[in-house]
Amino acid sequence: MRHTVWFFFIAMIVGGLGAARLWDGAQTAMGLESLPSGISSLAMLLGIQIGMAGFAWLTLKRAGVQVNQMVGTFPPKYNWIGGLGWAIALMIFTFSFMAMVAYTAVALFPDAIADRMIPLFTAIAQEKNPFWVDVCMALLGSIVAPLSEEFTFRGLFLHCWSAHRSMSVGLILTGLLFALLHPQNFVGMFVFSLVLSLLYLRTRSLWVPIGVHALYNGIIFSGNLISLATNGSGSTGSESPEAFAEATVNEAIASISQARFGITAGVFLLLAGFFVARFLYKNWPGATTQLPYTYNLLMSQES
Repeated sequence: MRHTVWFFFIAMIVGGLGAARLWDGAQTAMGLESLPSGISSLAMLLGIQIGMAGFAWLTLKRAGVQVNQMVGTFPPKYNWIGGLGWAIALMIFTFSFMAMVAYTAVALFPDAIADRMIPLFTAIAQEKNPFWVDVCMALLGSIVAPLSEEFTFRGLFLHCWSAHRSMSVGLILTGLLFALLHPQNFVGMFVFSLVLSLLYLRTRSLWVPIGVHALYNGIIFSGNLISLATNGSGSTGSESPEAFAEATVNEAIASISQARFGITAGVFLLLAGFFVARFLYKNWPGATTQLPYTYNLLMSQES
């Protein structure tokens, strides 16, 4: 498993850097240097997803796994309204947790936060990509990422760690690895991974966590696109990027530091946390719980 994890990271790095280098080379060869710089980032992210999914596919095939049984059938009677509800509940939980962390950090270290955030927002303001690049990024995040990440984390790592150790250990280690790749909200993404893994164990269909993951990302990216379409992508008006970034950061810090912000975030965190904790408790696997691949394989053999 240690070798598997190391090769997984290597596959992502090679895929991301390789795709970015290929795009940069093609851009130079075809004289397309005037294209937005965001396309290079888009190519890198796409390469990471392809490297991740390709590594998972090859590892499963080398192990003799029937990938179609690991994925399972698309559940025709699954309550996708409930799936949307879980996407919203997870979004409320992860964002309210992140808001509580931001509230605490701003209350304790306001000057340090401002010093770190202003250069970041300045770089964002300076990068003026056309709207269609943002749309492509949203499609990548809402369609490609859920497919490749669920295939890798739920399909490969959850099965591998559960088979080598126990299902509980598999759930936890898969969640930690998933959160490690989403460090901007480590705890929230760890819980997010646990819920998706339990949905997979309960339905024995990888399409369910893929769908909930896609709904979750789709809501976030849709909000971002609406904001960009309303305010303009990377627009700073007549202000310089530095002045725009400083004003934005100071305004955000002033808003986050208010007590009502912390109270609101805390209330949402408690409400969403209750439903998430209840789901984890009721659906945590027992000694007789079978992995989706094992169950689907047995069912196919019996039929």
